[in-house]
Amino acid sequence: MPIFNTPTTVMLQEKVDKNYLGRIFGVFGMISTSMMPVGMLIFGPLADVVKVEWLLIGTGLLMLLLTVFFTRNKRLVEAGMPLLKEDAANDPEFGNL
Repeated sequence: MPIFNTPTTVMLQEKVDKNYLGRIFGVFGMISTSMMPVGMLIFGPLADVVKVEWLLIGTGLLMLLLTVFFTRNKRLVEAGMPLLKEDAANDPEFGNL
């Protein structure tokens, strides 16, 4: 989770208007918290039918597939780029960096 949460948190702090950060992080926290019970509801009964090793392999391959898909999406890659100092200096929201 730290591999995913840290870049996401930094990107949200850079890209979202400061007036909405609390709301965004609140919704982000609710979604993150609700995914654990949902995962247990799905993978708990599934583990009775399929070997856990195969579940780990399958979810790992799915994550690899999503990684390839997301890195090829130019819009997502551009959204994840850090702000340039001159862009941030001209933006009154960020002040003097």
